[in-house]
Amino acid sequence: MEKWKKTTYMVAIYLFLIDLRPLEPFMTAYLIGPDASLSLDEVATAIEYFKIYGSLFTSLLMITTADYFLYKPNIIFLTICPCVFYFLMTCKPSVTQLRVSAFGIGSIHSTDKIAYCYLYAKIKDVEQYQMATGIVTAAVQLGIVVGDILAQIIVNATGGIYTILPYCNVFSNQTHYVFVI
Repeated sequence: MEKWKKTTYMVAIYLFLIDLRPLEPFMTAYLIGPDASLSLDEVATAIEYFKIYGSLFTSLLMITTADYFLYKPNIIFLTICPCVFYFLMTCKPSVTQLRVSAFGIGSIHSTDKIAYCYLYAKIKDVEQYQMATGIVTAAVQLGIVVGDILAQIIVNATGGIYTILPYCNVFSNQTHYVFVI
């Protein structure tokens, strides 16, 4: 197999597993539910802003250090972060835990950027960029769809209880951590 195909498939599988997050479509319902007990106004103002600022901060940090560390330590860091921060959301978290976890969960959005940079750095022939981008983008979209369907199945099976969804995200994040190592 050609080197660019191997790299493309590895990045595609990695991003598929990153985007397999069952909690995401039900994040607001989880946060206003009995586990987190926040108001809708608190979710919209406090939690979402922390997620956006976390994404911005992590993107700037990762892009400025990516060439220096040659991408892999950044990818490993961005693999560990969501696992830790989703774990903070389990077991009736406090508002402070939710804010910290929202800041860390924003780091997931940097993972796509760093993974694409890594992909393009490893592919030498510009002619393969379009094919590689198509494969990886399809894997990302498939990961989102599978995660959303899995979330819907879990919520329907538990009768509308969202408590298990953060644990599912921790498990899926540990799965792609094993893939990176």
